[in-house]
Amino acid sequence: MDIRNLDAQKFDALADLVYCSAPLPFRLWQLPADSLRCHPYIGGWKEAEAIVLIREKYPSDSLNVGLLRRAGILSPKNCDRLAKCLIADPD
Repeated sequence: MDIRNLDAQKFDALADLVYCSAPLPFRLWQLPADSLRCHPYIGGWKEAEAIVLIREKYPSDSLNVGLLRRAGILSPKNCDRLAKCLIADPD
């Protein structure tokens, strides 16, 4: 076990109470700016507003995290992090 103070016996006692499901995709291309700004890899209000403007300007088939990097909206570090997230397809 790699969790401090949680040995195998304690884990076995709690195992039936824990359920892990597949994560829901992050709706990067659908959420409003006030919801986007809360994501830790987006940064803030300015970045969230820019994402909304990008998705209104570009066709949905061209929307991807690389576009946000090329436009300078997100830092390369945050783009790399966001690219690892499960992102819902643009509608």
